[in-house]
Amino acid sequence: MSGDAAIELKGVTQRFPARAGGGLIRSLRERLFPSERLEGRPAIADVTLSVGRGEALGVIGSNGSGKSTLLRVMAGILAPTRGTAKVTGRVALMSDLGAGLELDFTGRENVAWGGCVRGLSRQAAEQLVAAVEELSGLAAWMDTPVRFYSAGMQLRLAFSIALTAGCDVLLVDEVLSVGDAVFQARCRERLARLRRSGVTLVLVSHGLYDVHRYCDRALWLQDGAVRMLGDPHGVASAYQLEVSRQLEAAAGRAEGSLAPGRAAWSVAAVRLELPASATRGTLSAGDPMVIEVELSGASAGPGAAVGIGIFRDDGLFCFGANSAEDGFVLPDDASATQTVRLELQRLSLAPGNYFVNVSTAASSGQVTDFKLGAASFRVDGPPGDRGVCSPPARWSAVQIGSTRLAPILNRGKSS
Repeated sequence: MSGDAAIELKGVTQRFPARAGGGLIRSLRERLFPSERLEGRPAIADVTLSVGRGEALGVIGSNGSGKSTLLRVMAGILAPTRGTAKVTGRVALMSDLGAGLELDFTGRENVAWGGCVRGLSRQAAEQLVAAVEELSGLAAWMDTPVRFYSAGMQLRLAFSIALTAGCDVLLVDEVLSVGDAVFQARCRERLARLRRSGVTLVLVSHGLYDVHRYCDRALWLQDGAVRMLGDPHGVASAYQLEVSRQLEAAAGRAEGSLAPGRAAWSVAAVRLELPASATRGTLSAGDPMVIEVELSGASAGPGAAVGIGIFRDDGLFCFGANSAEDGFVLPDDASATQTVRLELQRLSLAPGNYFVNVSTAASSGQVTDFKLGAASFRVDGPPGDRGVCSPPARWSAVQIGSTRLAPILNRGKSS
């Protein structure tokens, strides 16, 4: 195993026994004569992978692609059918496949037990209670047996223990959507803190924005095999493009719907044009912005479109524009490259971090290219919970018995 690797898999294949009917008698024969056991198709097949210390790897793929099985192999819960899996350091698994709680223990006792299982002294484990209470929001329930918790409360407790008990390798399986918005925000903040402290992270998620936000590399699993491994932007974009095409096929759109002899536009580059007052990609709410998209290839014919979406860094969709829907006709000539610009005269977004997705499509609606996180920017402004939209606003007071308005405060720049 490489000295700077926290996780190393070599030729890992994981198969589960298949049943060919026969019920109890068949099961007994398999136990007595293992050679007669039927092997099903591999859940993961010949996976070779190394994750460095302090690195964050995102794992994406459709349901049944082997993501959770891969994580359970890394956690040591499953022994590979073939190949080797080595992990260095203390491992914590956050998975809704099994919260690992003792149902007859109270929340407080489960925290102490979870700390001891992870190698902490009893005193250190008991000191975790306050941190778990704060993160989970379950302080009022800590002396209640866990069997009386709702399923969501049990998951919140288990995930809070995993995030606070300390580990060298954190394996996260589709759990960042558990709980309410406040708990999710706390989990993401704690996850970012662990990343800064050098914890190795493997994040399984359908949320491409979490992979884009937290991970150094991304792994795309398809039918248990490695389809793509590399930069999270490129891998997530390729995966999203594949998903879009599958959705189009399911909707009955023809895969080869481009005009004969025509190639589709693809996104070569995306640039942001910010006002002179902006510094290091940061602008103020209400500032203008231009999104410039450089296209390569040749037009996919009349009706081809460019789509642009602005998302907050937690994946919230804030704004979208589509050239075809807006009545803008893309250039239709043989030029190798074209540049189109979307001018936003007033960016009415609340303070925060944002990124831009860009896609191209043929006139049939077939997506021909997709770039996740093609550009990013930040909006500055006064602190406070002001939602995601920051339009011009004016406060007024109405005197009782009168319809006369008395302006008392203006917000935002005048148009």
